[in-house]
Amino acid sequence: RPDALLIGVGGGDQLYNGEAAAAAVQQLNPPRAIPVQYVNGDAPASCDQGGVQPFLEAMGGTSVVNPGRSVNLPANLPDTTVITVLR
Repeated sequence: RPDALLIGVGGGDQLYNGEAAAAAVQQLNPPRAIPVQYVNGDAPASCDQGGVQPFLEAMGGTSVVNPGRSVNLPANLPDTTVITVLR
């Protein structure tokens, strides 16, 4: 199992949607999951991607941390998944 998983969650033609991303995270069970490739705020009219919220909802009950723009992972990661949303 990976220690950290960067996973595209914005949907559209080329990324996982929230539910599919959640299923992949649940199957791989990484200690840290970091969602990427999603829209922050209003999407441009030509964009087919959405925000991170559908993924977070599909991961219901999983701990979420918002450390800011970067994260340092500890040497000893927890046994359960923590979602890290970077801004």
